[in-house]
Amino acid sequence: ERLKRQVQGLINRLSPSNVSGILSDLYELFKSNSKQEMTGILTQIILTSCLGDARALSSLIVASVACVAGLHDLIGMEIGGFFLENLAKRFTGSYEGGRNKDAANCILVLTQLYNFQIAHCSLMYEVIHMFIENFTDLDIELLLLILQNGGASLRHDDAGSLKQVVLDVQNRVKIQQQNSAGKQNLDKDAEARVKYMIETITDLKNNKMKPSV
Repeated sequence: ERLKRQVQGLINRLSPSNVSGILSDLYELFKSNSKQEMTGILTQIILTSCLGDARALSSLIVASVACVAGLHDLIGMEIGGFFLENLAKRFTGSYEGGRNKDAANCILVLTQLYNFQIAHCSLMYEVIHMFIENFTDLDIELLLLILQNGGASLRHDDAGSLKQVVLDVQNRVKIQQQNSAGKQNLDKDAEARVKYMIETITDLKNNKMKPSV
């Protein structure tokens, strides 16, 4: 309980301007306590602070993931691996359970884990293709979040797959439009988001924009 309060106090003070100081304090706690216990406590506290049914501040997410990435390098890869595993479980529950804002926060955290080279490019494209396959309004929103926050890294790591995403999205839109039942058809807002998404991907693969972070 004392250790949990110590970690909570550090994360409560975390901001983009003091990441290195907080990281140093967390590192000292890792050195003087059980690595397994610290990893579990840190993961729980950071996920609680970054996730939920209100959109999290991107600056908080970046600072939090920066700490995880630093400890991942300083302590061991099991830090990032455990964090990513727990994030994946949380996302699956929120995505399948209709907790859209929490799912969106999960994707923002995942994208920063990718930007900090904890999550691999292949995982990001696997998630992207899942969203294209399902292609609900939520899937379109989550796709846009990935592209806006991790698009530059995706283009750098695998530009060919990014080009394929454009074709896959365009093909998915055609399938939706051909669905005569109407149930699967996109509404006007979703159509606008899809158009914007295709423009975003096209600009990314042509290196014409720098996505927001």
